[in-house]
Amino acid sequence: MEETLINRTMPNSREAEQSVIGSMIMDKDAILTAMEMLISEDFYYKQYGILFDTMIELYSKGLPVDLVTLQNKLKEKDVPAEIASLEFVRDLLNAVPPRQRLHQAPALPRQRGSEGPWRPSRPPPSSCPAPG
Repeated sequence: MEETLINRTMPNSREAEQSVIGSMIMDKDAILTAMEMLISEDFYYKQYGILFDTMIELYSKGLPVDLVTLQNKLKEKDVPAEIASLEFVRDLLNAVPPRQRLHQAPALPRQRGSEGPWRPSRPPPSSCPAPG
């Protein structure tokens, strides 16, 4: 019997990832919360993982995590220009719904091996085969 290799896209939400990063820029407490809950590999979109690692690095060194400091650190790391741009980072602030904190943001599916694969909370529609 021949096995068929199926490429599946992991569950992801650009809006959720933007909201997490934007919350971290806006609120120092959100950085602590994110550090306890996530690692950069949890981000499907790699640019947000880069931002996450950079903000954690700044915070761990006791430096401010603001637009200017973050942008300067990203430039030092030689990341792609579109990620280090002030506009890209500033747009993340607009992705955070008003008064929303990190702990209220949609949870990101974790992809850590020790926790096992992510499972949906609802069963798949009857038209979809059950995961096996």
